[in-house]
Amino acid sequence: ENRFQRIVEAIPVGIAQHDPNGDVRFLNPYFTQLFGYSTEDIPTVEDWYRLAWPDADARARARQQWQEDLRAQRLGLDTPAREQQIRCRDGNLRSVEIALARGGSGPYDGIYAVFSDVTEQREVMQRLEQAMLVAQSAARAKSEFLANMSHEIRTPMNAIIGLSELALHGELPPRQHQYVQRIHQAGVSLLGIINDILDFSKIEAGKLSIEQAPFSLGRLLRDVLRSEEHTSELQSLR
Repeated sequence: ENRFQRIVEAIPVGIAQHDPNGDVRFLNPYFTQLFGYSTEDIPTVEDWYRLAWPDADARARARQQWQEDLRAQRLGLDTPAREQQIRCRDGNLRSVEIALARGGSGPYDGIYAVFSDVTEQREVMQRLEQAMLVAQSAARAKSEFLANMSHEIRTPMNAIIGLSELALHGELPPRQHQYVQRIHQAGVSLLGIINDILDFSKIEAGKLSIEQAPFSLGRLLRDVLRSEEHTSELQSLR
């Protein structure tokens, strides 16, 4: 009994015992430290309900859950720990997990309630959820920016591609025709890059669809080589 008493007094969880009549028999020191209540404040379980849940609806729900767990304990069934918010003596709310267990006979007869404080864990989880919401909002803003910029840039690019294509169908000297043709090819390549940027925003939004389309590998390689030649020519002119 002394060993049990020392363990109960040292363990960092709140422990309360009440008898079958609802009279509170025992509160360990951590219970008083956690909630601020002593056996003088809560002589009965009903006093505990009144102090821990001042709101009538919350008190009714807590009493109902408590009674359901007690009935399960009488039937020898295991009851899961329930998380609830308890109002302390100083008016603050603490999140705790409450587990019930039946005692033995004699002075140990009754119900033992074990209160594990999870307030800090819940606060950390709330901060993580808020940080996640901020990160998701920033990601959405980035995706919207990419989509808007892509659309804004595509409008003048389509004009460059269309007008250069019209110019290619006109009568141009060979050298000017080559310049306009490279402008047209560079515009088409840049438009492809813009479409790729837009695809990134679609990927983040989960709306990217994959399509199959024929293409000419030889033409693709020729366009790449022409782009390289055009870059080299510009560098030599500088």
